[in-house]
Amino acid sequence: EEIEAFLTDRDPRAYEKLIDRLLGSPQYGERWARHWMDVARYSDTRGYEAGGRERRFVYSYVYRDWLVRSFNEDMPFDQFTVYQLAADRVVDRDGPDKRHLGAMGFLTLSKNGPTEEVIDDRLDTTFRGFQALTIGCARCHDHKSDPIPTKEYYGLYGVLGNSFEPEEAPVVGEPKSGPEYEAYLKKLAEKQKVVDDFLNPKLAEAAEKFPELANRQAQLLGKLERADRRKLQDLEKVVDKFVADAGMEPDRALILEDRERPAPQAVYIRGNPGRRGDIVPRRFLTVVAGEDTPDFKEGSGRLEMARAIADAKNPLTARVIVNRVWMHLFGEGIVRGVSDFGVAAQKPSHPELLDWLASWFVENGWSIKK
Repeated sequence: EEIEAFLTDRDPRAYEKLIDRLLGSPQYGERWARHWMDVARYSDTRGYEAGGRERRFVYSYVYRDWLVRSFNEDMPFDQFTVYQLAADRVVDRDGPDKRHLGAMGFLTLSKNGPTEEVIDDRLDTTFRGFQALTIGCARCHDHKSDPIPTKEYYGLYGVLGNSFEPEEAPVVGEPKSGPEYEAYLKKLAEKQKVVDDFLNPKLAEAAEKFPELANRQAQLLGKLERADRRKLQDLEKVVDKFVADAGMEPDRALILEDRERPAPQAVYIRGNPGRRGDIVPRRFLTVVAGEDTPDFKEGSGRLEMARAIADAKNPLTARVIVNRVWMHLFGEGIVRGVSDFGVAAQKPSHPELLDWLASWFVENGWSIKK
């Protein structure tokens, strides 16, 4: 029917009307959000189903819905970038834009495991996604093909290492109330008490053994016996499933926050956190920003990192996203490896075209729809 309507439309603007209608369709945002969710390794769960180690991301849908809205509203891609990496630093949590905190699911919907693996996953996703650089290859040694030294990897590692997930995710939806909600809260408290009754004595015991970690719950959890950690995961899964199935919680954003006092970051020799090398500054990659790129000074440096990526002078950001769009429209990118623009990657088939598209994209407000 749509094809027939288009073929019989005698309006000279028939083509433009068709494009405008498709761009204005709610399904436009759903389609392009799906593509970006692949970049962001979006999932409703973390961990592995094997061995019962899978856990639900109760509020993962908040990030998904934010993506759909952002594409439908044609949010400028530079702003789209900053929100996903540092919305907590630029959004008023009590203001009308608090829903943009949901963008940080890009970072927080990450893999499960030791802290070092989680941070590496977040870095890898960020730099493959926005810069098409495989910086994870510099985790244990200088990158074998790209000019990314291990020291610069750990400079960026220190940015996310000085960011943490708050215990209570901020509410970005409408608060709920009423008898049904009160009954839900009562049941939730009962289930959470089971977790607390198991965990609190274990944490107290660990704090006695490791007094230097007494105020760092996340690190104390890492000191629990393996059997205790597995038991804790099983209990927390029960709570997560109850919350997700009940559907009674107001929307919450899974965010990161900066540590009040950022800790210095050392190089982990051969990737081993037990072997510390030189202290390194938190700063952006010199291969992208130049040798005179300044150290990050604001909190963890996450907002500065986000702005360095979203900077119109960054030679990669615009090229990477227009190449992704080209790939989804035509089946193959101008650079075939859309997440790897490194030295060893396949060269662009039409470099001048890629340069022109990237320049036009920035000049026209970083608009995906345009």
